[in-house]
Amino acid sequence: MNKNEKLFAARQKLREFQLNKQYQEGFHTHQTENVNDGNSQEFEININNHTRLIQNHTQLIDSRRASLDFFEIVEDGVKRNLLDFSNVNEKSKISNPAISTFKSSPSIDLISHDNECLLSLPLDNVITSENKTVSGTNISQHFFSSSNQPDLSSKHILDILHDNKFTTNSLEINYDSEEENKVSSEDVPILNELNFQLNQSQSKISNLENLASTQSNNLNQKSIEEIDYLKKQIQMYSQTTDILITEKADLNKLVSHYQILIENKNQIIKELNREFNSSEHRCNDLQNNLLQIQRLVSEIEESHELLQYNHKNLDNKCNELEQCNEDQKLEIAELQQNLNLKNIDLKRLSQEVQENNKILVLAELKLQQLTNKSQHTNFFEDQSQIHTMVEEESSKLHEHLKTFNAEKLEIFNHYENYVKQLLNKCENMGKDLLKSQTIIKNLKEREENLKKLYHQETQKVESFLSQETNKTHDEYCTEKTNSFLQTQEYLTNTLSEKEIEIELLKKEITELQELKNQDIEISKLVSALESEQLGASRAISQNQQLKKQLSEMQDAFSTLSNTKVDLTQQLHYELKVNEELISQLNSLISKNEQLQNELDKKIAIINTMEMEKSQIKLNVYEENDQTQSCNSINSSEKSQHTLDSKKMCEITNQKLNFESETFATTVNNDLQIQNGEPIKKDNDCLFTTEKINENFGESKETHSEANDMIIEPRKKLEKRFKDLIEKVAELTDEKQRLEHLVLQLQGETETIGK
Repeated sequence: MNKNEKLFAARQKLREFQLNKQYQEGFHTHQTENVNDGNSQEFEININNHTRLIQNHTQLIDSRRASLDFFEIVEDGVKRNLLDFSNVNEKSKISNPAISTFKSSPSIDLISHDNECLLSLPLDNVITSENKTVSGTNISQHFFSSSNQPDLSSKHILDILHDNKFTTNSLEINYDSEEENKVSSEDVPILNELNFQLNQSQSKISNLENLASTQSNNLNQKSIEEIDYLKKQIQMYSQTTDILITEKADLNKLVSHYQILIENKNQIIKELNREFNSSEHRCNDLQNNLLQIQRLVSEIEESHELLQYNHKNLDNKCNELEQCNEDQKLEIAELQQNLNLKNIDLKRLSQEVQENNKILVLAELKLQQLTNKSQHTNFFEDQSQIHTMVEEESSKLHEHLKTFNAEKLEIFNHYENYVKQLLNKCENMGKDLLKSQTIIKNLKEREENLKKLYHQETQKVESFLSQETNKTHDEYCTEKTNSFLQTQEYLTNTLSEKEIEIELLKKEITELQELKNQDIEISKLVSALESEQLGASRAISQNQQLKKQLSEMQDAFSTLSNTKVDLTQQLHYELKVNEELISQLNSLISKNEQLQNELDKKIAIINTMEMEKSQIKLNVYEENDQTQSCNSINSSEKSQHTLDSKKMCEITNQKLNFESETFATTVNNDLQIQNGEPIKKDNDCLFTTEKINENFGESKETHSEANDMIIEPRKKLEKRFKDLIEKVAELTDEKQRLEHLVLQLQGETETIGK
């Protein structure tokens, strides 16, 4: 019995091992196919089937153990009956040992035969009512495991049982026939008891045979149905395995393709990092260039403000000079009127002198005639008449000279007062100039201080803004670099996680016996794979967006560089134009100073001429006094001398008038050139000689030509100044537009970084 139990235990272990092996292989194939497949529903169905297989396997093991216990109980009962029967035979003490051996040996053979039949029976056919819930897959595996053993049909089992009955009946009959002659009457009750026990055991065996036949029939029907069902399922599973193998190959290809794509994306990310670093350097360079341009623009604005301030000062000075010129014109007109009156008086006096000369000539002729006729008689009469006439004329001339001297004195006093007024005005103007110079110096100092403060404040503001911009730019760059690094780390982590997960899946496939509750983790893995696919698609879209943004940034940087070059060229050109304007302004200022010096010189010349006039007047008075004291003979000589002196005075007056008129014309022309106004000169001036008129006409023509020559560059300068102001306005507009573009780019980059 020990050997049979050991054999039975060994066979049971072999069957369990085979079942576990087949289960592992089938589950391994289904697990790998379902892991590689992206269809989560089929994978969950297969996992549920495998869990059912495991449960059915445990139920089979329990049912087999129960059936084995049942058969062991039956065997124990049969063995007890046989032992009782052997004991009865020993008590009977039969003389024929062959019969005893014949009786004992079949019983042992029956026992061994029954044991072998029980061991050789397929355990799958001995299934209790508890195993009705076993699925088709479990029965298929049990069918495969039981197919390795020798198959015995139910008919064969019934034949064996019939053989056992026949042998037992034949043995009983032979035993009865032989013992009837030998057995004594004392052993009859014992034999009856034994026969009764044998009948009971035979009835029990028949009942067991009936139960076994019914169970075998039911099991055969169930096995046939289940085998058909399992064949269908095997076909389905074969088809599904083929589909899963193809899907596995496709998934392996996709995995290799995605790995290649990941490597390409890593390279693209490296290139993008390099481009990003280069773009950062370019951004820094462009920001520095923008700061320089802003400084240049601020300097240009300051220079423009200075030019406007200087222009205003020059306009104020020009207005003051215009007022002074108008005053001088009025004074010159008054002087011209006085000179015209004096010229008229001189002409009248010259006419009177000519008349007197004529009278003197006539008197001389008369004297000659009288001397020829009656030199002695009429000489005194004529002399007395002539003396009276000369006295009358001299008295008239004396009166006229007194009036003329009085007028001259009045004019001289008026002129002296006018000169004093001019001197006072000049002194006041000098004081005003000194005050204005001091004010200008103070203003310049204030401007310099304000400029210094402005520069300091602008530097502070620029440094603060540059720090803020640098901080923002650094933060933005760090954010972008961190985002790129995070994406790289995320991709590397995902790759490493994928590799680790692949290894873990391989390990888990081998260790799936211990992992029964893997449904949740598998769903997580599927969701992780889907999320990784979504992340990869998002990374691709983000990379495309970054490429587009980089191209846009490069275009914007190229446009900024072009605008920068244009702005620098315009700035250089405007600086040159400003230098030319400053040089022209300096030349105009020097010309004004020269004209003022010439005015001072001419005023000094006028003063000297007036002194000469006064001396001439004194000489004339002295000569008149001498004429009164001298004789009538020397009167003609004195009159000629006075005429000569008068002619000299007229010539000097004409020269002075010409010089004053030329000076006035030059001053007017210079002032009109500075103000850009056309020259307007009155042609009503009276000139004594034709030469003076010709010289004056020539001087007017030269001044008009000079004015025309100067007006053209003045207009050009005004046009340039207007163009410069327009360009400055355009530059400010472009600057604002560029700042707006920079702010837009910063906002877009911040949104991209987020």
